Amino acid sequence: MTSLPLPLTMEDCRRALASTDGIEPVLLARPFELASALDMLRVYAGLSYGILTQIEQIKARFKKKCDSGQGGELLTPREKSLFNVATGIALMECANLELTEPLKRKRKIRRYIDPPAPRKRALRLTYEKAHTEIEELKDAILAELNDRVFLRIPTSLEHYYFAEDREGSPFSNLVEVSSKPLFDDETKPLEKRFSKRWPNANNEIIAAGNCYATGNNTAAVFHLMRAVEHGARALVAGLGLTLNLKRPIELCSWDELIRVLDPAVTELKVGHKTSRQRNDKWAFYDKAVGHFKHFRVWRDPVAHARKIAQEGETKDAFHNVRQFMVHLNDQLKEQPVESLTFEIQQSDNPLPEN
Repeated sequence: MTSLPLPLTMEDCRRALASTDGIEPVLLARPFELASALDMLRVYAGLSYGILTQIEQIKARFKKKCDSGQGGELLTPREKSLFNVATGIALMECANLELTEPLKRKRKIRRYIDPPAPRKRALRLTYEKAHTEIEELKDAILAELNDRVFLRIPTSLEHYYFAEDREGSPFSNLVEVSSKPLFDDETKPLEKRFSKRWPNANNEIIAAGNCYATGNNTAAVFHLMRAVEHGARALVAGLGLTLNLKRPIELCSWDELIRVLDPAVTELKVGHKTSRQRNDKWAFYDKAVGHFKHFRVWRDPVAHARKIAQEGETKDAFHNVRQFMVHLNDQLKEQPVESLTFEIQQSDNPLPEN
């Protein structure tokens, strides 16, 4: 990085970031993708110091001509080339940064530079018009940059944020962001990992992690409980209790699931010491069902809008859900979600119209 004397001003910092050796500004992160603070500074420093400073200098040059009464005169070929290069680079960077408002001015600016279409006259590029075009382009850039909003994720929560297509990101070598499912055990073969055996539950875990990383704790607990429900359905299926339910399992409440799970676990306990296999089965389901019932401590207050989850209890919920789902993954896997069709039947006694 360029060596600068101390003390440094903000302008010095922007200049240094904009001219970092061997590093070119890259595209901004895609929506909901993380980027390092250094890279964000580098990109915007390159735009603000390198490009905006250049067009500001050209604008001042043309304004001086206007102030001296030469505003209606045409630019010299050299000045026109300077205008072309400065606006061209600025518009190119605006395209890289996906700044839409400045790009709307591209067509008009190019009409001053490009050869005219057949039967059309070229626009006369005077000092006054050049000054106006550069001023409006700069204002459009600054206005849209001011509208850009970035959310900083605390370092301690970064690993909860799941960046999809992490390897294809232009920031893959710059930001330490997890591209691995939170509950996966990498020591296991791929086909036995949680994310492969529990795809829908894993999607809920991803959503919960992203919510937790961005400070949406109540939403994180909500998604965690949706993952737990996939686990509860697998418990019912694993014990062969699906037919004991009075309606499709996807429509059952937690109370209904617990009402069929509890007696089944009690039945497993009978004679569980007669063989290691029976004892292991009872121990597995007894622990899992007990854990499932414990989740109501988190689920009920959140689901019924009785409280707002705090960061500490959300972290505890993550820990407990991970223990529960990893335990289930040893012997069970996610059950397919049935496609449910809901029909609205017309009432025999419709409400009277107002």
